[in-house]
Amino acid sequence: MGDEALDIQLEMVRDFLNNEAKKSQDYVSLEISRTLKSKGKLLRPALVLISSKLGNNLVTDIVELAAAMEMIHLATLIHDDVIDDSLHRRGERALHARIGVAKAVLAGDWLLARALSIAVRHHDASLLLFLNERIEELCEAEIKQDASSGKLVISREEYLQRVDGKTAALLRLSCRAGSSAAGVDLQILEILDKWALIVGRAFQMDNDAFDYQEPQKNSAKGISSDIRAGLSTLPLIIAWESGDSKIRKLTRNGIPSSSRKRCQIRKRVVELGAVGLARREAAALYRKAQDQALLLPSSGSRDFSIIVDRLMDRDF
Repeated sequence: MGDEALDIQLEMVRDFLNNEAKKSQDYVSLEISRTLKSKGKLLRPALVLISSKLGNNLVTDIVELAAAMEMIHLATLIHDDVIDDSLHRRGERALHARIGVAKAVLAGDWLLARALSIAVRHHDASLLLFLNERIEELCEAEIKQDASSGKLVISREEYLQRVDGKTAALLRLSCRAGSSAAGVDLQILEILDKWALIVGRAFQMDNDAFDYQEPQKNSAKGISSDIRAGLSTLPLIIAWESGDSKIRKLTRNGIPSSSRKRCQIRKRVVELGAVGLARREAAALYRKAQDQALLLPSSGSRDFSIIVDRLMDRDF
C-alpha cells in the first residue's frame, strides 16, 4: 500500500470516527473531535490497514476495525491522564481537567466498550483472545506503575516491562487485528508481533526524550511533565545509571514537589547527555525494526518501512 493509498484509507477512518462522535455523548464527542482536529498520525489504524494487506482474505470492514483500535488508544489516554493527573494532552487541557474525573472515566469506558463491540463483529476467536490479553496487559502495567508510585527512578528492566505492557501492547494489537482478519499465516503473525514490540519501545523512548526538550511554540505541555507526574522515563534512567552524584541526590527522595527541583533534575539530565543517548537508543531500535520488516513479503515490507520512516521523521 503506497503512501497515497494509506492516507486515503486513514481519511476514511477519520470519517468513521467523526460519525461515532456524532452518535456519542457530548463530552465523548468532544474528545473524539479534538483527536481528529489534531491531525495526528493515526499510527494504530495505519498498522491495522497495512497488516490487512498481508493476507488472502478480503476484509470489507477493515476501516471500522482500524477505527476501533484508535478508540481503544484514546480510551487509554483518557484513563492515563486521570491516573497520572496530567493536566494537558496534545497541547490542550486534558479531558478530566475540563469536565471532571467522573465524566472523563465514563468517556474512556464508553470508548473501550464501543471499540470492543466493533471488534466482535469480526467473529475471530483468536483475535478477540489476543485483544483481551493486550487489554489485560495494559491494566497490569498500569497497576504495577501505580504500585511503584513515589519512586522516581526504576530499573531499566522494569521500564521496558512498562513500555511493553502499554505502548507496545497497542501496536501489537493493531498489527494482529489487521493480519488476523486477513487470514495471515502464523509465521507472518510472529514477525509482525516482534516488529510491533521493537517499534513500541522505540516510539516510547523518543517520547521520553521529547519531554526533556523545549516545548513547541503555543504548546500547553510543560517542560518535564513526566517528572511532575512521577513517571520514570529513559533519559532519567540513563542519567541515574551514569552514577552521577548530583542526579542521585536530586532523585533520592522520590517525586519532587517543587517546580524548582524538577527543573534542576531536567537540567542535570540534559547536561549529562542522557536525552541524546535516549534518542540514539530509539534510533537503533527503529533500524532494527526496518530489518525486521524485510522479513515480511515484499508487498508488506515497504509499507512497514514507510511507517518507521514516518515515526523517525515525526515532529511530535
